[in-house]
Amino acid sequence: MMLPLALGTLLLAASAPIMGLAAQPGQVAVPRVELLGWGVTGWREEPPRSGVPAGSRPQDWRRRATAMHEWLWSPQALALGVRRESVSYRSRWFNGTGFGIPDYMGDARYGSGPGSALTVIGTLLSASLLGLPLPRDEFVQSSRAYLAPNGVAMDNPPGMAIPSVGTYWYTLVNQAFFAALSARLPQLDPDHSLLRLAADTWHGAAQAMGGDFDHTGFDFVKMQPVDNKLWKEPDSAGGIAFISVLAHHHTQSPTHLATAKMALDFLEGRQASPLYEMMLPFGAYAAARLNAIQGNASRAHAYDVQKLVAWTL
Repeated sequence: MMLPLALGTLLLAASAPIMGLAAQPGQVAVPRVELLGWGVTGWREEPPRSGVPAGSRPQDWRRRATAMHEWLWSPQALALGVRRESVSYRSRWFNGTGFGIPDYMGDARYGSGPGSALTVIGTLLSASLLGLPLPRDEFVQSSRAYLAPNGVAMDNPPGMAIPSVGTYWYTLVNQAFFAALSARLPQLDPDHSLLRLAADTWHGAAQAMGGDFDHTGFDFVKMQPVDNKLWKEPDSAGGIAFISVLAHHHTQSPTHLATAKMALDFLEGRQASPLYEMMLPFGAYAAARLNAIQGNASRAHAYDVQKLVAWTL
């Protein structure tokens, strides 16, 4: 049975120490979380509600993420080929030796190559948030190899090519994770130039789409959206808003702020959840942060963070 390593390296996304966590001041109820019995008042020992399996309890994601990280960096994982070292990278932003992790055990698509950004950046981000030992700096720096010359993150190392993104998910999730990792490890982007470049590039994409993110992906060569006629990924607006808000924090650029607002306005205008896979929660974060920095929460119009969170769940 294959183990989805991409998921395992990202367990930390929910790894706050929820066991025994008390309600925080100003915390609001989220209906779907309350349904499971884990809400603003903490875990409740009571008969399960309709649709909730008996004995359901919140997972200790911190413990599971720690165990996963320790195994990924064990001699056993290296011997099994799950962690690959001596991986050669050649790109605009990193030339050297790094490490790689496939998406799952038995994944032969990459041979002895690097694997995906989702696993490589994910395991580094998990370690930084958990306070666990990081690999040597060259391995950390090798995460930059997943950035294209225009700053856009790709799931496979793009080398020197400008990408045509067939599906938003594979680029924006990695873009968000690399931005978060850079915030934790400033040596990756000490002057925030990579974040600025990425935000500028996505601003160009947002302008080319006219603020309509209801597409499958984006072609940065032709500077036009991609539609595969099978599905759309409108929650990409959440990822673009997230990158733009983070960039604005450092640049104070009105361009980055305008891009974030354009993306969030698109989400606000939706009548149903735009969630495709996992970019919407980044939009909820961007909305909350923009409300705070712009003072929108005290005005007549504020971005509806609760709606975005509810849509996510």
